[in-house]
Amino acid sequence: KLEGAMWYEDFINDRIMVVKPANLVDSGVDLTEADYDDCEYEDDCNQVRAFFVFGKSEDKIFAKAVDETVSGYKTEKLIDESITNVADAQDIADAQLALVNSKRPSIRLPLNADNAALQLGTTVDVTFARPTIAKTAYPIRKIERSKFGITGIQTVLYLGFGESTFEEDAAKAIRDNAFRSHKSQTDRLISP
Repeated sequence: KLEGAMWYEDFINDRIMVVKPANLVDSGVDLTEADYDDCEYEDDCNQVRAFFVFGKSEDKIFAKAVDETVSGYKTEKLIDESITNVADAQDIADAQLALVNSKRPSIRLPLNADNAALQLGTTVDVTFARPTIAKTAYPIRKIERSKFGITGIQTVLYLGFGESTFEEDAAKAIRDNAFRSHKSQTDRLISP
């Protein structure tokens, strides 16, 4: 049921939201170049090149799937001790790479305004000068709001399911390391 699902963090309500792109709700907001002064667009760095699967460690179960057409270096991995043979590991690696090797665009869009319709888990239509990236229904995965000037509000939208900034990438690495540390400790406690 979770295959093809994406996730984003709702910092205001302290929760992780899991959603399939087809289930996102349209915010009804159309943004054009008149609404923003600057934007950052990234796609190649968010394309997964290889997927590694590590199975039962005592049997040295390992498989990888690599897409040679991808120019980036990003990789994903799955560690699951219940995978007991290489054929299953290879099937999983191939299937998972097929799900994540397409480009996942990421757009950082600062707006000097606040719009209540722009919420996490909704989509927004954005018009760019570069027609190659013009697309409707970009999902909003993160929103930052801060004071702008004396009475204004600046809203920074993070669109798409990629990663835009170093801070976002670093935060993900910290979360991953914390998760793996916790998992290794709990696995050690329950191992015979």
